[in-house]
Amino acid sequence: MITWYGSRRSLTLLLYGVGSGMFNLCYSAVQATLIRSEERYAATSAFQVGNGLTMLLTPTLAGWLFTLGRSLTLFLNATTYVGSLLTLARLRKDPPPFRHLLQPRSNFWLELVDGMRYVFQRRWLWVAIAATMFINVGISTISGLALPWIVTHQMHLSAMYYGFAMSAMTLGSVVASYFLGGIKKLVHPGRMSYAAMTVTALIIAVAAVAHTFAILLGALVAFGGANAALSLIWSVTLQETIPSEKFGRVAGLDMFLSSLSLPVCLPLVGWLSSVFGVVDATGLLGLGVLVVALLGGALGANAWDTQYHLAGNATSTRNGGTAL
Repeated sequence: MITWYGSRRSLTLLLYGVGSGMFNLCYSAVQATLIRSEERYAATSAFQVGNGLTMLLTPTLAGWLFTLGRSLTLFLNATTYVGSLLTLARLRKDPPPFRHLLQPRSNFWLELVDGMRYVFQRRWLWVAIAATMFINVGISTISGLALPWIVTHQMHLSAMYYGFAMSAMTLGSVVASYFLGGIKKLVHPGRMSYAAMTVTALIIAVAAVAHTFAILLGALVAFGGANAALSLIWSVTLQETIPSEKFGRVAGLDMFLSSLSLPVCLPLVGWLSSVFGVVDATGLLGLGVLVVALLGGALGANAWDTQYHLAGNATSTRNGGTAL
């Protein structure tokens, strides 16, 4: 019975992960198609703020709902999914006439190879994807390994303070997303992104040596804000610079490599923790992320900015405006 239940639960989590990945990819493609260039920062910001508020409110709301009954909780959860589905069903964009007659049948492997070729022909793009892979490892290490250890073992605090620490990280993300939502265009998105990566690396090192909970909270607020800024700029950059016919391949490859980095790198982080200790391993990870951020900025920041502005000028010209 236990084996059957465990297999069912694993299958449910697997299907949830597949559905979540497909939704994120499709949402990015739809956002790039339907939302005008000057509104993309606001739209992406609203999406990130909504996710952050959900992470802040869900634990308390879920605990209150469970007191009303498990069946009611599951019913309300299912209702929200149905409501989201009905909302998304209203988003429609008709394809060009006879498009299916003009385009040959696509092949999955050819599409995959074409997407990889497109990425590796642009240095700023593959450098940014590689750098964000390491950032994802750093984020997962802080939230899943280092932070619980620092709070409960190094500072000898209860698990409640770990909840406060995670909330501080989410709060920083919400605040940064809200203020960045008012941006129309960035002057140097590449430099800002690698600056956010550098801040993230430094904060990982600060969190490893923080001796008071107040310093740790401040570092986590900045950590959440830097990651929110990086995520927002990266999402809008892909929408601005990647042609619509290439977007799905590039965004899918980016998500695949980012997800692949976690099962590959996290065991290495765990091994380093067993050898050097959690605190020292976290400091080494912060140093590694810092090196990646500085190296990525030197190799790809200027090219990122140039490509971003070229895409913006092309969009302005197509819309009948003046390319500045």
